[in-house]
Amino acid sequence: MTRNATLLLILVAACDPEPTASLSVTLQRFNEPGNCWETALFSDETPAKAGDLGLPAFCASTAARTLLGGVDRARLLVVYHDVEFETTASLPPPTIDVRLDGIPETIAFDVEPRRIDKTDKLLVIAGFYPPTREADDVRITVTAAAGLEETLPKADAAPLPLVAPTLGIVYAGCPATGTCSLPGGVGTTPIDITLPSHSGGDATLTWTLGDIPQPDARSITLKQKGDVITARDFVPVPASDQKWKLTARFGNLEQPGGEIQLTAPQITAKILGCGSPCTVEAGSTQTLRVVAPRGIRTPAANVSTYTNGAPSLADVLINLTTEDVAANTIEGDRELTVPNSPNKTWTVDARVSGFRAETFTATIQ
Repeated sequence: MTRNATLLLILVAACDPEPTASLSVTLQRFNEPGNCWETALFSDETPAKAGDLGLPAFCASTAARTLLGGVDRARLLVVYHDVEFETTASLPPPTIDVRLDGIPETIAFDVEPRRIDKTDKLLVIAGFYPPTREADDVRITVTAAAGLEETLPKADAAPLPLVAPTLGIVYAGCPATGTCSLPGGVGTTPIDITLPSHSGGDATLTWTLGDIPQPDARSITLKQKGDVITARDFVPVPASDQKWKLTARFGNLEQPGGEIQLTAPQITAKILGCGSPCTVEAGSTQTLRVVAPRGIRTPAANVSTYTNGAPSLADVLINLTTEDVAANTIEGDRELTVPNSPNKTWTVDARVSGFRAETFTATIQ
């Protein structure tokens, strides 16, 4: 339990020679399988012993000289030597400066001061999770209230790397194996982003179409769920028939997903009651029905007609408003007047969300 105290650093009076106040710092990482703390780095000549600090036994093993960002449960053991102190209302904790590749990084520390019984030492435990990112060189500088300072790793030691966890992106609407294919411009597809971490934040989704970067981007907040942060986003499927590839980013982490082959959705346009081949009377009124998948991006058809290839009706709008849940389609009707041009071919061209319907052709009699 964290308690507050005011630290008064005073050189302890003694016989010659007079003791000097000093500081030692140990970096540890929690070993989950062993349920104990492993020592990774230390500022003294030898690592601190659990018994000397009034703590449960440390792991017999030594921690690897790395930190796994966002995942490793870590702590600093800061020991003030040869000091006297009093417990009061507030203890200014040691200043802890963390730099990743030379750049300052803000980290939340859970600081707990403790008095080590029957000694002239004060122990401050500063627990933290490393940032969820990667860096080649982590430097931690601890400065005490009296200006005492220690840095880990030491200047002449090898750097401490921060290893990034693997950012996961899963197309939940696609098969686990094999090629994924979706109709372009129809509905949304669920995208799962997961990251082993104890520190949430916002991820970004970007994508390419046919290997060309698109200006669109989506921000998704990853929330804690056990030992991971995760979120599912429902991303609108682009109205395209090209390859679609998404990339997830979190901080300086980046993970591309696989390719999704977008295909033209099935769109039909037909004259109601007309067989195959279709024959219509010159000057008659016919009902055109356009059918598209339910959930298509723009539920409206732009219709043009041609007589022997010459335009006869330009860009008429048909709103698709009638849903067929069982067939998973949406449709709309409009009455059209057949040109008064016997013995000619009448062609109907319909487009929905930029996709062209199967061309409908009739003979005028």
